[in-house]
Order: sequence, then structure tokens, then C-alpha cells
Amino acid sequence: MRTTVLDLAHDAQEIIARVGSGETVLVDRDGLPFAEIRPVEVPTNPFRDPERIALLARLFPPTPLDSGRILEEDR
Repeated sequence: MRTTVLDLAHDAQEIIARVGSGETVLVDRDGLPFAEIRPVEVPTNPFRDPERIALLARLFPPTPLDSGRILEEDR
């Protein structure tokens, strides 16, 4: 979709709603395009991001845990 700065000022809610539904809006000023409004991709759950999980696994490798040994040492 293309719009002008003036139309953007008057119809901001409608244009933002269209962007929210996935559409990209090109904004013209003085007949020339100068801005683009588009949705951004945000992970729904950043804690399940595969790249983040891989990085954490490299930084903090799992260590075997022997709970029996820990209990014996505490006694």
C-alpha cells in the first residue's frame, strides 16, 4: 500500500491496523517515497529461541549431578 504523509496523519489508525495484519505501507512526501512502515518479526517466546538455547548450552555446558553424593557430603 502507498499513502501520503497527509493521509497518514488523517488515517493513522486504519494504516496501523493494516500494518498489524502484515501489510507494508510506503509513505510518500512531495510525490517521492521516503518512509516504509512494516511489521517486525518478534519471537513469540524469546526463551525458546534456538540460537539463544545453543549459545547458553555452549556457555554453560550441562554437568552430571549426583544427588546421592551431595546428600552424603552434607551429613
